Amino acid sequence: MISLTTTTNGLLDANNFDPADRNPSCALLRLHDIQISHMPSNKTRSVSVARSASERADRRSVIAKALYQCISKQGYANTTLKDIADCAGMSPSHVGYYFDDRAAILECVALSLYEQIVEGFPDLGEPDLSKLADAIAIYCFGDGELNTTFLGVLQEISGLAVHDPRLREIITEYVTAWREYLEAFFERAKPTGGLTPHKAAWLAHAMLVGFEASTCFDPSSCRESAHELFRKTLSVLAGLEPKNRDMPSNGARASAMERTSGNQPKG
Repeated sequence: MISLTTTTNGLLDANNFDPADRNPSCALLRLHDIQISHMPSNKTRSVSVARSASERADRRSVIAKALYQCISKQGYANTTLKDIADCAGMSPSHVGYYFDDRAAILECVALSLYEQIVEGFPDLGEPDLSKLADAIAIYCFGDGELNTTFLGVLQEISGLAVHDPRLREIITEYVTAWREYLEAFFERAKPTGGLTPHKAAWLAHAMLVGFEASTCFDPSSCRESAHELFRKTLSVLAGLEPKNRDMPSNGARASAMERTSGNQPKG
């Protein structure tokens, strides 16, 4: 199982992500290096093995980045192993030395992208809930860290996961991490409408997914609008918005009704 741990660091750059840094399979390679280096053996041979494994992780990273770039330009369905190899500056057989097939590369990309998002979650330790809500909305839509190209690749991976058990497992754990993070946010607030923090988190995440899809597929939608609406969603659900801030008071509504009635033609 994948472990997606929430931390406060981790910069998200869609064009400069490094699968070798966070991908579990690459991490296993590094762990393997450590185990070998501590075994009674020739020191020179240990250094050589460690260097070889490091180079392997670097090559895997280059290949994963190449697939990401291909998906962002032409989609996964239109990307061949040769396309990936060309983008990575390798031959298809060379790529095959590091990954069994396209699906294995895609899994590496998916793990890296989703883990980067989770590791970049804003710090829940922020004492001001309004500032924290701002930070969450900005992280998702405001500053371009999760840019449209990046979100487009995630949307495509989500579609492929429908019939791919391993991708579905990765996405399920990513979604769970988002909901748990949002639930922790709402536990500090007072959700409106009798919602529990758990239900508020589910609702907020559903809105987030919808806004992400809109920015990718709806030409009339834009990141600025998604940012504003998602920020509003978090504020309303968390009870941070003043009650009836945009609604006239009872007295104002009564006066308006009287003025309207007075302007009606008499029969």
